[in-house]
Amino acid sequence: MRPLSTRVIKSDASYKDILESVDKNEDLKQMKKVVMEENVVFFIYRGCEDKAIIMMCQDKFYISICECPKVTKLKTNPDLLYALCYGI
Repeated sequence: MRPLSTRVIKSDASYKDILESVDKNEDLKQMKKVVMEENVVFFIYRGCEDKAIIMMCQDKFYISICECPKVTKLKTNPDLLYALCYGI
């Protein structure tokens, strides 16, 4: 399955920083809006890490840090965040 869109972001923000700023940061607010309106899922992960942030809409908006060990197999840069959008 290929993502509908992919964004690569140079950022030193931690996963905790991202969770705390989802309603403040313009890029994250836009992602949240797309999740809520278009019924898509965003996976945001830092290169070379084994966790990812999942943004999705169930009955309401859901965001969480999840174990995701398979992403460590991808050739990625630890200085970058990767945001992948998938339709459901």
